[in-house]
Amino acid sequence: MIQLSLYQWAIVGVIAVVVFRSRWSSLIRSLREAIAAFAEEAAERRRQQQSEPPRIELVTEQRDPSMTKLLQKFLWSPAFWATLGLVGCATGLYFQRVADNGSGLWCLGLIFLGAAYLERKDV
Repeated sequence: MIQLSLYQWAIVGVIAVVVFRSRWSSLIRSLREAIAAFAEEAAERRRQQQSEPPRIELVTEQRDPSMTKLLQKFLWSPAFWATLGLVGCATGLYFQRVADNGSGLWCLGLIFLGAAYLERKDV
């Protein structure tokens, strides 16, 4: 990588000024216009934010009561324990294959499956 000292940078700067001397004034004018436009736009945005209060939208819709009833019927039922057991077995198998650390989840899944079997009404 090329490292330039302060004197070398000064020489490069002088050469750039000499080469781009004819365009220097238009470059400065364009830079001034861009900075002024940016400042004007920022001020306009600030004024607009101060004049408008923040919009807050409230969610007022209610859940369907039939879904709540279905959830209450499913929760703590044999189907719930079976679902939990299957998820535990699947994640236990996955982590046992991936990280050699899924035996706890695997056993927990089997326990939940056993609980689902014991909770059935026809046993």
